[in-house]
Amino acid sequence: MSKADRFIENLPLILVLVVWVYVLVPFLAPVAYYFGHDDLGFRINEIYEQFCHQRVERSLFLFGEESPIAFYSVDQLKEAGVIPETNPDPQHYEWPEYFGHGYPGNAEVGWKVPLCIRDIALYGGFVLISTLILIMARRGRRIAKVPMCILVALLLPMIVDGVAQTVIEGLELTWVPQWYIHSISKRIFTGALFGGALG
Repeated sequence: MSKADRFIENLPLILVLVVWVYVLVPFLAPVAYYFGHDDLGFRINEIYEQFCHQRVERSLFLFGEESPIAFYSVDQLKEAGVIPETNPDPQHYEWPEYFGHGYPGNAEVGWKVPLCIRDIALYGGFVLISTLILIMARRGRRIAKVPMCILVALLLPMIVDGVAQTVIEGLELTWVPQWYIHSISKRIFTGALFGGALG
């Protein structure tokens, strides 16, 4: 078997390993901040701001004083003094307020994972399902084909929500309930379904 053939045969494994690294490295940022390695935490945040909005109200915070794992609203973080009272980027985002890049958190509220919760669920779902399939395939287990209609049904919730969110924010539809706009559980659920279907 040639090197090219071996590479192609191992391509799924390589892809899964790359995605594992991509989804796990952001968790090193809060760890670095927690142990006083601010420079490393900052560099990880800086790298991932190219790939994710990192909005504080859609992010996971680790190692806070009250809880090791937490989610916050913008108002809660304003009250804690982690973010400024006014929108720091009004030209880019007028509504809703934008607080993302540049706000890593602190020892009180915890340190932000620089990958939003939907991305964590999406890539996490992808690598978990993909890893399971690869393990089964290596052990010679038969892998049942999933009908395309089921895969599409699993992809649709995130697609619909993503489009709805874009329309809501783009048109500044203030009548839409805040629980829908800022729902963490919705982001985890739709992201995990989408990632699992891709896997």
